[in-house]
Amino acid sequence: HPEAIQALEKLLTLAETVRDERLISFALRSLGYHHAKTGNFDGAIASFGRLLLIQPDNKEILKLLLDCFAATKQTHKAAEIAERIFELECKTGSPATIREAAFTVLAFDDKRAAVRKRLAETLAELGQREEAVRQWWLASDVFIAQKAYADAIACTEAITQIDSTNLDAWRRYAELLALTGDEDAANDALVHLASA
Repeated sequence: HPEAIQALEKLLTLAETVRDERLISFALRSLGYHHAKTGNFDGAIASFGRLLLIQPDNKEILKLLLDCFAATKQTHKAAEIAERIFELECKTGSPATIREAAFTVLAFDDKRAAVRKRLAETLAELGQREEAVRQWWLASDVFIAQKAYADAIACTEAITQIDSTNLDAWRRYAELLALTGDEDAANDALVHLASA
């Protein structure tokens, strides 16, 4: 296969000389595939990375790059690429593809609370209420650890709206409201908690 890689590198040089973007893309994609197939993931990452400069929203290339980062145990970079795919899915995808993309991000970095929050919203939209509540709770935990209290409140409030009998959520909601100085809303939450 070294001959094929040499030929593709020559093709890439020629394409760059004549500034043929379509041919450059073809050569970079082919080089990336060949490098990945032979286990040269650094070469594949370099080729696919350059291709992304030309086609930044190409989900296929992003997924190939994600696979290369995963194969080389570069979990932080894999999480970044997975989040780019997730953001693209949020713009154009169905709830099912958004859910799948979110779970991929979280497989690489489970501390991405904004992704988890969007996942919970998507799960609720899909009618998966129990899992949505679990994801909002986990997102709330991370937001609290990051001192992002407004986001933690939003997650906890969503739980109380979808499951009005969830006493732990009402308790946390009241505590967060009190922590952020919204005493009236905290008291309302405590009244709800006491009457449950």
